[in-house]
Amino acid sequence: MDKSKSDASLELRGLRESIDRIDGALVLLLAERFHITEKVGHYKSEHRLPAEDSSREAAQSLRIRELCEQAGLDYRVASKIFSLILEETKERHRLIAREYREYQE
Repeated sequence: MDKSKSDASLELRGLRESIDRIDGALVLLLAERFHITEKVGHYKSEHRLPAEDSSREAAQSLRIRELCEQAGLDYRVASKIFSLILEETKERHRLIAREYREYQE
C-alpha cells in the first residue's frame, strides 16, 4: 500500500473510532433517558395521568429545534430520532398504565 493510501486508511480508522465512542455515549444516554421515563410512566399511572401530554411534546419539539440551531444540526434529522424516542416512551407508558390497572383490579 502506498503512503497516501496508508495515511487515508489511518485517518478513516481514527474517524470510525470517534464514531464508535460517540455511539457508545449515545447508548448510555438513551439508557439513562429510558430509565427516567420509566419512572415518569409509573408516576403517571399512580396519579392516573394520561400517557401522552401534547403540551409537553410541543415544548420539547421547540426545545429540540432550538438546540439543533445552536448545534448546527439539521432539525429534520433530530426530529426523526426524537419522534422514535417519543413513540417508544409513550408506548411504554401505556404498557405501564395497563399493568397498573390490571394490578388494581
